[in-house]
Amino acid sequence: MRVSRLSAVCLGFVLLFVLEGCTTTVSGMRRDPTFTYAALKQSKLAVGGITTSKGELFGKEQASVRQNVARQIAQVRPDLKVDKSATVRRRLSSAAFDKLLAEYAALGGLSYPHLEMLRKKLGRSQYLLFANIEADRTRFAVKPTRAKEVNGVITPALVVTSAERTLKVRVQVYDLRMARMVWTGTIRQGTKKERRHIREDAIATQGKKADQMKQPKTYAYPESPTIDDALAGVFKTVAQHMPAPFKK
Repeated sequence: MRVSRLSAVCLGFVLLFVLEGCTTTVSGMRRDPTFTYAALKQSKLAVGGITTSKGELFGKEQASVRQNVARQIAQVRPDLKVDKSATVRRRLSSAAFDKLLAEYAALGGLSYPHLEMLRKKLGRSQYLLFANIEADRTRFAVKPTRAKEVNGVITPALVVTSAERTLKVRVQVYDLRMARMVWTGTIRQGTKKERRHIREDAIATQGKKADQMKQPKTYAYPESPTIDDALAGVFKTVAQHMPAPFKK
């Protein structure tokens, strides 16, 4: 019996990261009858802002997240006109934009005066998307695996450490011309990052069972998925639930 050379190279010296999306659900989804594919395709969808209950996403981080969200929607729905620039931020002063985000997070939506002000400022963008991250949790876990022998080749026992970040995001789309919300839904999405470790003595201890091998005391966890990684799956789901052409 021998230890797989490929296993030793791939797992013993290279840290393997796996980024994966978990099951996504959309709850409380409502759509106004006027929010049709024809109406959306003829206009433009702009990303107004992404807020959190703690008010963390401001400044440069807010701009980065907002643009990445717009790119994600455009990637999934290339048939739609998505404003990937910082249009909303450019049309308002820095103070006015930060105040708008703070009030949106606090009120849970945009008021009529907000919509009137944005309609005058944005011009051609009829639809505006805002979202609030209502929950953001990261769970760390450790999962050991046993050594396996296939055709005389031993694949060493592993320890898989993971960091899973789960977001709960309420998303709203507003029609600026009619000054009202036309789409809303809450998405819960988990994104996991894994780091696989080979047990350091597994290669040297050939033929021994996994429970006979001495384990190192600790294994490093991967970094938690970034906010961009975590939001990517959320807004992929949002894009998939936007009005679409009728399929015959």
